[in-house]
Amino acid sequence: MTAGHGPTLVHRAFVYSGDQEFLAAALPFVRAGLAADEVVLVAAPPPRLDLLRPALGADADPVLFVDVAEWYRHPVHTIAAYDGFLRANAPRRVRALAELQWAGRSALEIGEWVRYEAVVNAVFGRWAANALCAYDLNAAPPGVVDGVHRTHPEMVVGGRPRASARYTEPIRFSAECDRAPLPPPDGFDSIPIESADLHDVRSFVAARAADHGLPPAAVTRMLVAVTELATNAVEHGAPPMAVRVWSDGGDLCCEIADRGRWHPAAMLGYAPPATAADGGFGLWAARMLADVVQVRAGWDGTVVRLRMRLPGRTG
Repeated sequence: MTAGHGPTLVHRAFVYSGDQEFLAAALPFVRAGLAADEVVLVAAPPPRLDLLRPALGADADPVLFVDVAEWYRHPVHTIAAYDGFLRANAPRRVRALAELQWAGRSALEIGEWVRYEAVVNAVFGRWAANALCAYDLNAAPPGVVDGVHRTHPEMVVGGRPRASARYTEPIRFSAECDRAPLPPPDGFDSIPIESADLHDVRSFVAARAADHGLPPAAVTRMLVAVTELATNAVEHGAPPMAVRVWSDGGDLCCEIADRGRWHPAAMLGYAPPATAADGGFGLWAARMLADVVQVRAGWDGTVVRLRMRLPGRTG
């Protein structure tokens, strides 16, 4: 696969109901990739993998089948994985068929997966890749199918690609995802950020996270994310600056707030930066480490809220 000199990504979706509709779209897509000697990846829930393998017969041998639970744990991890996969297989063209599994995801996590489809258009737009996303009409949560039409330039209907009349440019779509105000916390502990020396901030976050029952490995991830974001606040924000910690709906929340207007771009931190010195590294690191990262920027300052799942949360 090679990077093109213009937007060369083919990113389509199809909405189906039942096994036969799934196979009617999936089989021609996979077989066309094999015929073109492309690297073909299928990431889907096990029932879909078990359906597709025998339907392909001997053609299934070159296909890389991946349980979607392994490949699609977190949107930013998945973007990083695809980035590595594309580079590792270059110059061969990659063709990917993917279907998400929705069970166990919170509403905020589902929203980030919808946004992920928009981000893909921008991050991989210069790669000559071919992606087809499958959505089960009977399993997709409310609002997801509407998002499919807005995040895929083309939809496959009746075996033929059609331009999506509702397609929205990725930057605009991502900005819309950050438009609603964050709900205020119902009580929190806080500590001011007074300098670039963040020892007291890290000690405060570690103690509060442990008090709320966050496992040690997750505490470590949160501390790294908080350090990156608090450093951003010191460098780009304005006082007063503070870190707040509380629990909400089975998540531990940690918020870094300042009165500056550094306004991170709508898709900043979703694509892997080339080096740690690149702009957006701190936000990318935070997105890689936390379950959900929410950013809001306005006249009264900038807020970045991290959410990490506490033990025992079921959805």
